[in-house]
Amino acid sequence: MLDCHAVTRELWDYLEGEIEHERAESIRGHLALCELCMPYVQFHRAYLDVAAASPARSPEAVGQLRSRVLAALADIGGRMVDGDPSDGGEPSDG
Repeated sequence: MLDCHAVTRELWDYLEGEIEHERAESIRGHLALCELCMPYVQFHRAYLDVAAASPARSPEAVGQLRSRVLAALADIGGRMVDGDPSDGGEPSDG
């Protein structure tokens, strides 16, 4: 079974349906059992929903927005210790 870090590294591709079926099944299995990953997944799904509903839905506009959000998250994440999900970082495997 995959760990939280493996899942979060591939989460965008998983949510966008750009991942092989077997790998998607592994991720889905992890998410079904992991309470730590759910807030992280919910945030990313909500982001994708907002981006899809945006009037500027061109691939370029969505890509630019995604890049800006990822850069901001990376900046915030770089200041966190151990990626503790309670402080907004990626889930840790305990």
